[in-house]
Amino acid sequence: MELENVLYEVKDGILYLTLNRPDVRNALSPGMWRDIQAGVQRAGSDPEVKVVIISGRGGKALASGADIREIHDRDYMKQMDGTATLSLKMVEDLYKPTICAVNGYALGGGCELAMACDIRVATRRSKFGQPEVSLGLIPGAEVEVVGRAPLRDPVALRLPGFTLSLRNNEADYIVVEPLEPVN
Repeated sequence: MELENVLYEVKDGILYLTLNRPDVRNALSPGMWRDIQAGVQRAGSDPEVKVVIISGRGGKALASGADIREIHDRDYMKQMDGTATLSLKMVEDLYKPTICAVNGYALGGGCELAMACDIRVATRRSKFGQPEVSLGLIPGAEVEVVGRAPLRDPVALRLPGFTLSLRNNEADYIVVEPLEPVN
């Protein structure tokens, strides 16, 4: 399957759905959210796919959140209306197991995407957060984030500039076991 912003590769029953905008740390654009929807929809109907692994290309981020260069544009905001929420709901509702592999940042929508998955694995350098509150924006799927992960302090994800780090075991309830990155 050819998608513009996401790589779709099935191998041995595993769908590798890889966010593919490494030059902008996989910043989430409306097109990327639509590609995530298309990939998840296809995964649901593809009998070869037994499990889905979502990751980010480039080794620096699953996703760094919304593409800030586009977010001040009114047309961008119209395009985003419901797009991210629908994508996250589709991931959450997929009847096949979903695993999010985080190597680096999972911020904003990236954090929400990780929380929408059934299982999250991450490296010790991974960081989870909702920095959009620093811009006066309400996290798009905050209820999903708080409801899916039994965080010690889910409010911390809503504090301006606050991120949870695996280095200090702050995010130990988000992931099962921190892993060392593999190059």
